[in-house]
Amino acid sequence: MFKTYQLKTEALQMIVTNAGASVVSLKVKDNKDNWQDVVLGYEEVDTYVTTNDACFGSVVGRHANRIKSGLFELNQKTYQLEKNNGGNNLHSGSKGFHLREWQVESVSDKAITFLMISPDGDQGFPGNMEMRVTYELEGNQVTINYIGLSDQTTVFNPTNHSYFNLSGHQDGNVLDHLLQLPCRYFMPIGEDSVPTGERRSVSGTPMDYLTPKPIETQFDLSNEQLRLGNGLDHHFVLAHEEKAMVLSSPRTGITLEVTTNMPGVQIYTANFVKDVKGKEGIVYQERSGICLETQHCPNSINLPEEKSPILEPNQEISYQTKWQFTTN
Repeated sequence: MFKTYQLKTEALQMIVTNAGASVVSLKVKDNKDNWQDVVLGYEEVDTYVTTNDACFGSVVGRHANRIKSGLFELNQKTYQLEKNNGGNNLHSGSKGFHLREWQVESVSDKAITFLMISPDGDQGFPGNMEMRVTYELEGNQVTINYIGLSDQTTVFNPTNHSYFNLSGHQDGNVLDHLLQLPCRYFMPIGEDSVPTGERRSVSGTPMDYLTPKPIETQFDLSNEQLRLGNGLDHHFVLAHEEKAMVLSSPRTGITLEVTTNMPGVQIYTANFVKDVKGKEGIVYQERSGICLETQHCPNSINLPEEKSPILEPNQEISYQTKWQFTTN
């Protein structure tokens, strides 16, 4: 049975659900002291696991993003995953964790822990795995902890797929938002949207957000990389994890700072969201939100130069991402 749970502090009001371990609503006060819901989402909770192709607010696992041809090798054994995105595997397949009911392991006014038990062979991955996701609120900050434990060598690359619109989920467009990324390199993609394996400098490209810039000033779809993704759908390398990624709305004065111990972030500008009916009767379109998906590089299991998303047997691993909100 799908349920919602409210977490709150004086500065934040958050609703989550065991459907996909998803963030349904996240309210922050704007510069006029009005509460703004800054994430896209659905009105009906069931929708998160029935027609949530966009992964609104959901936790993705075991592996977020794309694996080329759905193929990878572990311990000299080849594994073939479902090809659910052209010829590639996306978000682990058509029955990913974002489309399932999670167990609620613990819940309080400010924190909740969800549990997913994934058997050996689930979605084509080896190992019996337990995955826990904890959302915890403190002041103006949301902390997300992901913990993975498996009895066999497997792949573990989780993320949260929330779409942010800091002007309010109903506002319709985020291209006026200012974005700053502490990333000197990004991963170019091919025609299939999978990284080619090259690390390319952001210098002289539309991927240069080393200083805060309105997204729209960089949004030149005649650029080959932006054309291939129909916008930003690229992995940026986080060489200095202690530096925050910063997103801000000039309309509401709300700023989001994202920090993580994961090696990179996928920036996605809702390039294929079209006519999606969301909360309060709002219909979402392209650019209605932007995702800052902290994760390993897509297809890094097949890119030996990149940090590997391998989870070793009986060795618990923990990843953490923080969202901190301020208003000016």
